[in-house]
Amino acid sequence: RVLLYEEDGEALGYMVYTSREDQSISHFSAHQRDHRMTIREYGWLTPAAYVAMWQYAASQDLTWRIYVRDVPSDDPLQHFARDPRTLRVEVMDGILVRIVDLPRALMTRTYPVESELTFRVLDDLCDWNQGTWRLSVGPEGADIRQVDGSPELTMDVFTMAHLATGALSASYAHR
Repeated sequence: RVLLYEEDGEALGYMVYTSREDQSISHFSAHQRDHRMTIREYGWLTPAAYVAMWQYAASQDLTWRIYVRDVPSDDPLQHFARDPRTLRVEVMDGILVRIVDLPRALMTRTYPVESELTFRVLDDLCDWNQGTWRLSVGPEGADIRQVDGSPELTMDVFTMAHLATGALSASYAHR
């Protein structure tokens, strides 16, 4: 299922979720079953959209548990929850990526559309990655060169690694 939050016809948030009966847990009685909601993905552009989507999720009948995976550590849910003590957070290891050779890492990726971007990377460990870069991409491949001039954006190498692997969206990194 997909929940879309709109204001004045403009989409400002979405939530992709499934809902099912969970027969392994029952907080009611043997005659009633518990339901769980699993949120697969969500995104928002405004705090109002974020709050409205979580209010929708929390208001589902008979839903006792809401599961969300891969939540960024700075997700604002704990600040919006009526009772933050009801939140259960489990930190688990994931894939750790460190870009050692920035040009090679970005040139081996595929890019579906043509685009260009000038950006600055901060990297104290691998100083050859540090600097301002011009990336030109398209279906035929990519080209990256170190350049002088003003970047359109600046990020550390860890943010670049998350963007390159798809673990972080550009819009979320911007926040």
